[in-house]
Amino acid sequence: MVNPKVTVLMSVYNGESYLGASIDSILNQTFKDFEFIIINDGSTDMTKEILESYTDPRISIINNDKNIGLTRSLNMGLELAGSEYIARMDADDVSLPERLEKQVKFLENNPTVILLGNWIEIIDDNGNVRSITRYPTDHCFIAWVLLFKTCLAHPTVMYRRKEVLTIGAYNRELKYTQDYDLWVRLSKAGKIRQIPEVLLKVRKSKGSIEDRFQEQQVEIARDIAFHYAKSIINEIDNDIFLYFFKKTKNNDLTYHQIKKIVSFTKTIKNKFLKIHKPDRSCKNQIAKDVGTWFLVWAAKNWKHPLIFFYLIFSTVTTRLASLNSSRNLLTRKDT
Repeated sequence: MVNPKVTVLMSVYNGESYLGASIDSILNQTFKDFEFIIINDGSTDMTKEILESYTDPRISIINNDKNIGLTRSLNMGLELAGSEYIARMDADDVSLPERLEKQVKFLENNPTVILLGNWIEIIDDNGNVRSITRYPTDHCFIAWVLLFKTCLAHPTVMYRRKEVLTIGAYNRELKYTQDYDLWVRLSKAGKIRQIPEVLLKVRKSKGSIEDRFQEQQVEIARDIAFHYAKSIINEIDNDIFLYFFKKTKNNDLTYHQIKKIVSFTKTIKNKFLKIHKPDRSCKNQIAKDVGTWFLVWAAKNWKHPLIFFYLIFSTVTTRLASLNSSRNLLTRKDT
């Protein structure tokens, strides 16, 4: 296709089990102005034969001679794409019929948004719904949550191709969590939003990459989060940051260590707020997030009175600071 509005970009490796249903969910979209680039990344099963059974002219198939990995395949697709928007898709997921239409409309109406996701349904191998994941929807709180983890499902996103290429596309050095790294970099380049609606069914199968390489993914994610935090606070103690990143799931800490972690949390929160200049809603969301974390941690340390009451005190002061900030913001608006 010549200059389509959207490129749907899929990379597949040995995905014969659900590939047909995934492709059909894209071809049956209500939005029609798209090309569909599918990269067969060296599959050894029936993936190639399934792909070649489709005759829809919007589909372009690229067959890699050998498996080069998701990151390099996606970057290849980005270079080949001829569209303004890129919509990601995985070979075992299912897009709802209005997904592309609603995402394009949102980006057209919100030119400062460069990355857009949506909520998802988690389905099992048989297509049964296991749960619904409701991700944060506003840029400020998304940027805050990215300090701890990714909060956009990669196959849901639609983003502006030019902006992604401008910041270097996917990091070639990352075999896993390449999406998390890209989201963090995009959060500094423009706005991220999510449509508060389920537009994709994500299949969670036993033995998936997510399951088999979880330890490696956590390690890489921790490194991404650490460098993101360093862009907010120049000097960071590695051990203190690790507890912050884990939201202090370790219960065997001293009172002195806990004070350092709470102090670091408050410092990074305040510096984050200065950078993003959030509205009252985002300030309250962040204060609630920090307060909930402190309360859960306090409950786990109820046998240690000094730690318990210190965390309760920190929760109250954090919440009061947010309320006072909101009042001051409303006062300035009134005047």
